[in-house]
Amino acid sequence: MKTRFFTVVGLLILTTCAGSEQPSSPSASQEPPLQYRVVAREDVSYAGTPRMVYRIVFDVDQIPGEESIRQTSISIWNDGKTGWKEFTIFGYLPEMETRSLAYSVAEFAQEGLKEFRIQDTSLLGTKWYTEPDKQSTQAAQQNREQIVCDKFDPLVRTSGDKLELSLETDLPDFTNMMVSVSRSYKERGSDDNYPIDYFSQESTVGEWRKPHSIDISDNRWVRAYREQTDRLKRAGIWSGLAGVSDSIEISLTVPVNQPNPAFGKRNENLTGKKVRSSGNLRIVHVEQHLEQPLTTTTPS
Repeated sequence: MKTRFFTVVGLLILTTCAGSEQPSSPSASQEPPLQYRVVAREDVSYAGTPRMVYRIVFDVDQIPGEESIRQTSISIWNDGKTGWKEFTIFGYLPEMETRSLAYSVAEFAQEGLKEFRIQDTSLLGTKWYTEPDKQSTQAAQQNREQIVCDKFDPLVRTSGDKLELSLETDLPDFTNMMVSVSRSYKERGSDDNYPIDYFSQESTVGEWRKPHSIDISDNRWVRAYREQTDRLKRAGIWSGLAGVSDSIEISLTVPVNQPNPAFGKRNENLTGKKVRSSGNLRIVHVEQHLEQPLTTTTPS
């Protein structure tokens, strides 16, 4: 499957901003918001939908709790939501590259927070990254110097516009993996399928043992489709829509170059029934297709 990559150039306004004030009497169930600074504001509005993106850096000297980050994101949205139907906040820790993968992502609609997640893999290569548990690593190395994957099964449930996804596997929690949920379309004059993501994330096996809720609404896909085809039209390389897949593709992959040394070079220590080999490369990859045709008319 071929994928096109496009660079989205937003309107960046570099600013600095004092952190949000702490509430005078936070409830016992909530942690107070964090201090932060805004490093970029991006107006990425599309097709009559005003959308704002903030990139912020938390003013911390240790990794903050998830609830503190969530409350800080909500506070920022409350202060800046006026005039925007959609609002996304990418959160970074000090010294992280703010144009790369964010540590936290908070996505808001007009009614409030729709999705919030922490992306631990964003810490790889930064001062915030801590080595995986040594005992787990040593145990894997001592098991005939092999990590076995005989089970790698996505568990999928749907309810309306929500997909609940988790993973059953015998791989260790520290295994890095990639997850995507997408629907493909075809362009006139081409036999290739071009995927549009509902969801895409780099994470760990440990994170995906617990269920994740993913928005698979028609509006979410059509919105992303319009953004992509608008860029193609502006570039003069859009030939028109030939068709849209009736199924949603769920893809889970354990890639090469795992950060944990127990896997060995290019996953040479990875073995088992679910492992695919190509030359001296070893990966785990599964796809599952969910039949769910679009009910919304797709622009041509």
